[in-house]
Amino acid sequence: MKKVESLKAQIVAQKGQSVELKLIDELDINETVKRRYNGKYFAILDIFDPDTITDLQRKHYFALIGDYAEFTGVPLDAADAYFKYQFMIEMDLDEFPSVGRGRMDKTTASVLLEYLITYFIHHDVPFRKQQFYLTTDASKMNFSLIMKRMCNVCGKPQSDIHHATNLVGIGNKRANHNHVDSTYLCLCREHHISAHSMGLEEFCQRHHLKPIKLTEENLKEIGVI
Repeated sequence: MKKVESLKAQIVAQKGQSVELKLIDELDINETVKRRYNGKYFAILDIFDPDTITDLQRKHYFALIGDYAEFTGVPLDAADAYFKYQFMIEMDLDEFPSVGRGRMDKTTASVLLEYLITYFIHHDVPFRKQQFYLTTDASKMNFSLIMKRMCNVCGKPQSDIHHATNLVGIGNKRANHNHVDSTYLCLCREHHISAHSMGLEEFCQRHHLKPIKLTEENLKEIGVI
């Protein structure tokens, strides 16, 4: 039988043991009828916590676990359990973490996603989904991707270091340019061309990016100077 997903609703009135709800999601009547019990319909009312993990964060988490499983051949359940256990140890949590609705707050979910993405970056696990970083601290992810020379948009390895501001310019000597005053993105060839043709502001808005500054040591490490 098809699984019935949780529905979002607003409580608009309450009197005694009766509660009136205004549905936000659409109710599948056919599926509901199938689950009638003794001629009655029952539901579990779970009060929404605005600080709970979002559906987008949950979607990104499971997409990343799917990426890892596909790349390594490790079963999904095993990959899921492995990363949750490692995250529990890393964060010194008192219990095994759950990404179920209402079981994790947004901040912890963001840290979990950063942990996963950072692991992928350092272990060269490819990303299938573009904008995989949207539910994390984008600046922190951008830095990690730049230092690993992976595209800030799609995660493609061996990508170009793009001077987003304070450009070198055609005809100027790269050796004489003050690269520390520039801000940077790392872009694969496709997205590098797109950034130039679209313009920096529109490109960054479309992909939710913010170019970052790098230290002289960072720039030497990635071969810019």
